[in-house]
Formats: sequence, C-alpha cells, structure tokens
Amino acid sequence: MTEESKTCNVCKEPKPFDAFCSDKTRSDGKAARCRKCSKEFYQQNKDKILGQHKEYYKENAEYKKAYQNEYRKAKAEEIPNWKKLKEMAYKTGKTFDEVEAWFNKQWMKQQAQCAICGKVFCDDDCIDHDHNTNELRGLLCNLCNVGIGALKDSSAVCLKASEYLTLFKE
Repeated sequence: MTEESKTCNVCKEPKPFDAFCSDKTRSDGKAARCRKCSKEFYQQNKDKILGQHKEYYKENAEYKKAYQNEYRKAKAEEIPNWKKLKEMAYKTGKTFDEVEAWFNKQWMKQQAQCAICGKVFCDDDCIDHDHNTNELRGLLCNLCNVGIGALKDSSAVCLKASEYLTLFKE
C-alpha cells in the first residue's frame, strides 16, 4: 500500500487516491468508500438521502440562504467564469482542468479580445466550440457568438452574408 493508494471500506480493494471523493473531515482528505461503492450506496438509498437533505434544508433554510449570499458576494468575480468553464467541460467531454488551461492560454493568445471583431472583453466573453466535433475554437464576444450561431456555424452561410452586406456598402 503506497501513499497514493487507499483501501475502500466497502469492497476492500486497494485503489488509487483519485478513485475516492474528497472528504475534508478525514485525516487523509478522502472518503472511506471508493466512488463506485459510494454511487451504489447512493442508488440503493436515494430516497432516504434526498429526504434527509430536504429535512436538513427546512431546518436550516435561513442559515443556508445567508451562507449562499455571503459566498456569492465573496466569489462574485470567480463564479461566472467557473460556471462557464464547467459547462464547456461538460459539453465537450473534457475535464475542467483541460478547459481551464485552454481558456487561460487562449485568453493570452487573443490578448483578451474577440477572435472575430477584436472587441476587448469585459464580462461578455464566450467560449466558442464546434457543435459537431466538440472541439474548442476560440473566445468570442457574446454578439459574435450569437451571430455565428444564428448563421448555423456554416462558413458558406457566413460568406453569403458577407457578400450580401458588400452589395449595399457605399
């Protein structure tokens, strides 16, 4: 048994640390059950667990609301970015860390500007991705992201739109 592994209290199998959820209350920082056994336990006891959560929230609603408000105030700048990165990780099948690393690299590469119009980002940056391949493409402002979405992510349609606009340019 090495420092990077741990034995599950349920299945009794030694597994790597990343096979266990985090648990701040334990000395090693990891849960006693592996993720697989935790998932099985949850599925078998789902109604009971959800009932306990609901009951706890009823009894502590004021405290929970106050805590959430304080947390949101303290993390006001981080939360939107975190949500955006987590959502993109889910959509593309990548890990949060992979998307975050890509985002930071792309942010520096694009100098915090939209890849299409060059607008400097304030709070409207969007992570553009190919809906067919789920590959990350670049950072766009909200207007450009909505625009290429409305043009069905089709370069042919974008070219036709460009040609149309040049017809009326003086």
